[in-house]
Amino acid sequence: MRSADEFADKLVAIQEDTRLVSVEVQDIGARVHAITLKAIEQKDVSLSEIRSVLSSVTDGIHLGLAQRGGEMAQALRDAIGGMDSALVKFAQNMQLSVEESIASGKEFREGELKQSLETVRDLEKSLVEAIRKTGSQATGALKAEMSSLSAHLKYAGTDVGGQALSTLTKLSEQAHSVAHSGKMGIKQGGRDIAGRVAQFAGGVLAGVGEALRNTAK
Repeated sequence: MRSADEFADKLVAIQEDTRLVSVEVQDIGARVHAITLKAIEQKDVSLSEIRSVLSSVTDGIHLGLAQRGGEMAQALRDAIGGMDSALVKFAQNMQLSVEESIASGKEFREGELKQSLETVRDLEKSLVEAIRKTGSQATGALKAEMSSLSAHLKYAGTDVGGQALSTLTKLSEQAHSVAHSGKMGIKQGGRDIAGRVAQFAGGVLAGVGEALRNTAK
């Protein structure tokens, strides 16, 4: 169990590591990807912790690029792309974990299932908000670049947004299949879990569909 002080120290270290990477700029996308994924790959990471990590990473990018100066638009896009790809990998790992639990009939702790699915659903929103928040505190050309990028991603979408939709769709389909399976050998616990996944994921997908329809209007 992480203490508040340990997590606070971790966030400071993440920001500093990202700042150094952003000053150097070489392979910035891959290096930001590695920093971000390492920080969130723990199985029990919460959505609030992921949001804090993303804020530390974007703050580090801002500080590093500001220190470097010069042309920074491409470096910023590469760095944010690294964050996006790290969240895609996280969502894929989360999908595998839930799929294995459904198939095995593993019982979840109270609220664990809902938290996992909500975390996947909100990854894109969390990324865009972290960029927007850091951008609002930046100055000059970097402020304009970050504000423009966050606005673009909000409406055009991110890779992790597409992965989240794919993950929830696949989990919903698998869950419906298991929940209504007449096969012998399927544990009752597995069907109960699958039913909860199907219900929640289906609700999330309906909400995503409604949001897309509203955006198109």
